[in-house]
Amino acid sequence: MRLLSSILIFFGFLIITSCEMINPEEQVPTYLHIDSFNFQKTPNTGTASQNITSVWVYFDGERVGVFDLPATVPIIADKVGQVSVLPGVTYSGIKDILTPYVFFLSDTMTLTPAPGEIVSWTPTTRYMEEQYLNILNVDFEAGGNPFTQFDGDTSLQVVSDPNLVFEGNASGYIYLDNMSRSENMLLQQFFADKEAYIELNYRGTLDFEVGLQSTTAGGQPFTQYVFGYKARPDWNKVYIGLQDFISANPGKAYRVVIKVAPGSPSTGFVLIDNLKVIFRK
Repeated sequence: MRLLSSILIFFGFLIITSCEMINPEEQVPTYLHIDSFNFQKTPNTGTASQNITSVWVYFDGERVGVFDLPATVPIIADKVGQVSVLPGVTYSGIKDILTPYVFFLSDTMTLTPAPGEIVSWTPTTRYMEEQYLNILNVDFEAGGNPFTQFDGDTSLQVVSDPNLVFEGNASGYIYLDNMSRSENMLLQQFFADKEAYIELNYRGTLDFEVGLQSTTAGGQPFTQYVFGYKARPDWNKVYIGLQDFISANPGKAYRVVIKVAPGSPSTGFVLIDNLKVIFRK
């Protein structure tokens, strides 16, 4: 009987040990809560208005994941380590495409493990240093009209009505009456051979499109609209990627173009403010 008892105890020990090996104790994460980013305005970069919608999280150099903001991020850690975060935006306003915004700086913090607890943090970001960045800033505050009409029968106007301005004292205003249409081009051209974006605040009652104008190999101007946006009653900010157009048409001068065409309804308006073209030097 003693032998049988010993055998049973031995096999019981093996079973318990095997279960522990198959089902090891799970680590409880520390939860890092990030509600939003604190954006720091810097000289010569225009508006501080931003639309940071996601965060890319790394712990000690290893990727944790991408999270919509606000986010509560589980981090498995058994020792003090460094959390690094990159601010992300919605690429060209397409909800399913998130991207870290290459012109914003990352932020870091030291995380001390606190399993099961929530640690709150508001990371800070800003544009990269001025010596690495080109920004063509159109905020409509300088007087005059930075756009010219190149097609259609309605031009973009600069207005100063506080009800039509996002911030500051002026914005761009395109109004369509009945079946009119409007295509306007930014007078100032730019040259970019690297990653480039248009930043833009907008609202209105009509859909519109944003694109670029350049020239063919024979020197003839042509226009391509890259993204369109639906009417919305409240101000929104988008980050419009220009990489595909620039890659297909390298070494050229480019100008921003905006088109508003008849839709439903056919009468209405589009407001734009704080247009930036931004790219690396």
